[in-house]
Amino acid sequence: MRTTTDLCVLLVPVVASLSGRKSHMKVISPQAYTALREALPLIAWYKPDFETYLRAAFRSHPALLVGLNFQAATKRELASQVMTRLMSDAPGYQDVTVELMLDIASMERFPYVEKIKDQADREKWLEKAEIAVAELRRHTNGFKQIRQQHEKRDAARAEHAKLIVRIKQFSDDIAQVRAEFMNLHAMTNPQELEVKSRCVV
Repeated sequence: MRTTTDLCVLLVPVVASLSGRKSHMKVISPQAYTALREALPLIAWYKPDFETYLRAAFRSHPALLVGLNFQAATKRELASQVMTRLMSDAPGYQDVTVELMLDIASMERFPYVEKIKDQADREKWLEKAEIAVAELRRHTNGFKQIRQQHEKRDAARAEHAKLIVRIKQFSDDIAQVRAEFMNLHAMTNPQELEVKSRCVV
């Protein structure tokens, strides 16, 4: 018969396999990179807003923005530089690239573009943004499904980890009760046994 400790030991490799399993993310195609480069500078009109978005998007990889001249370069130039850096280490930056693609592809409104005061210009650039994001969206469906699979895997890993903790706690409790029982069994003084039994109860 397996003990609770045995069960705990058996579950450890399961959790390890869930946490250590390499993600088989599909490769980002050149067309997807191009669509991202085209859409990125169109989601904001003013460069301060564009810079704010980029710094938030790459907060986990701030080195990607080091050396970029947000004052002198145009948004398109900045977007091209960012894409060049992302593609220079495609496997290493794949997760952050996919997150950026999915975030932009999910946009239904463009509040940064809506800041344009002239109505004609505003409508023109909103249309450009909508077209560019729609094109990017065509390349993100597969990545969206993979991300959902990863989220489910992470949730399952967390549940397994919690289960191990509960089993370990139960095993410790059983061991403590067993130790107390063995102590009682070893006693020969009836009065001492009675007092100890009351303490245990």
